[in-house]
Amino acid sequence: MSARSHKDERSKASRINSPGGLGPIYYKEKHIMTKKLILMVAPVLVLAAFSVIPAMASAATREYGTEAGGVFTAFAGNTKVVSKKATGSGNFILETEVSKEKVECSTFSDEGTVKNVAGVGKSVDELRFDDCKIVTGVLKGCGVNSLGTSTEDINGIVTDEVNAAGNGVKITVKAGFELEVPGTVAGCPETVLGAVSGSAEGLQAAKSDKLVFTKAKGLKFLGEESNITGSDETTTETGAKAVVIGPPAINWLVNGTFLAVNKVVLARTSSKAIQLQFKGGVTIVCKKLSDKEKLIGVGKDEITSFTASECKKTLPLPVENATVTAVNLNWSSMLGKDPVTGKEIDTFFPQLHYAVGAKEGTVEGAVVGEWSNATAELAFPETPLEGSTLKTTEGEAVIFSGSDKFELEETGTLEVGEE
Repeated sequence: MSARSHKDERSKASRINSPGGLGPIYYKEKHIMTKKLILMVAPVLVLAAFSVIPAMASAATREYGTEAGGVFTAFAGNTKVVSKKATGSGNFILETEVSKEKVECSTFSDEGTVKNVAGVGKSVDELRFDDCKIVTGVLKGCGVNSLGTSTEDINGIVTDEVNAAGNGVKITVKAGFELEVPGTVAGCPETVLGAVSGSAEGLQAAKSDKLVFTKAKGLKFLGEESNITGSDETTTETGAKAVVIGPPAINWLVNGTFLAVNKVVLARTSSKAIQLQFKGGVTIVCKKLSDKEKLIGVGKDEITSFTASECKKTLPLPVENATVTAVNLNWSSMLGKDPVTGKEIDTFFPQLHYAVGAKEGTVEGAVVGEWSNATAELAFPETPLEGSTLKTTEGEAVIFSGSDKFELEETGTLEVGEE
């Protein structure tokens, strides 16, 4: 209690006697917070890599994990991570928007725990910034530390979360960082700088463990908007493996532009023939197929209409008329990348009712097709691609083969690419 009381007295005196007013103090506080936020972000990046996504669902994710040989492995639980300033990067800088005061920290370290929650990478981290100084105003050159600490370093706790696009991390101050100039150096009077609060968002490139803040806004210090600049890199505590956010987004390219998150474009498909091969020996061929689809950014699809016509059982003989109809439409679909070939794929989850003679039932599961930008076609080979799981409700395996030609409802080009 005595130590705290002493601190309170020093705080009052500092606020009254600070030769630089709130300006320098404000800047320093922001700088410290910035550094802490950056450290927190690094652990979040680690968490992003933790989620394991099947090949058929390898569109953009918001999870943390690691990557080896082009294969992303998501973290399956709480994972300890550590962060440091990115190699070759500059100091962490906290700057007020109006007064342009700055605080810079040359080094930092971070220890945290990341975890994927409902497909989103999150973390709680303890940050430590060292060698922090005010670089503007009357307190220029004065060191800064956390209020009440006996050593000249800044410590704090932040939370972070991978953003909706899966290409960055939002850092939020768990509690305001109370900072001070300790007054142990001549010319640097003991001064309470106040607290830093708010959030800031940094960007992280695909397959990179580096989180970059470039004048990222959202922080507040003593009531003034502030921004942070800096970069960190994160690895797992055990094994020192780079922590990354889940696989790069495989997305629709409409007229050369990637679809934004949740933006919808209408399309239709047609096919000369599709085939259903049942493991028990029955084969049904439909000469025509057409459907309507909603292409959704990032890399999603919803099949709203499905019509198969001129269907016949071709094997075993004799040939018989057959029907194949859609059940429970608005089937979901997702773009991805084949883990073996590296080619873009699309996985959809149909439900089909079939009837031929005395044989009828329902087929459901996953069907994986290989995309071609040259023809805007999705091909389903007779040897199913990895991830295909189509079966009857009784458990009989079924192979869906053929190809779909995609066209936009409005004039334009349609491709698939990696963001």
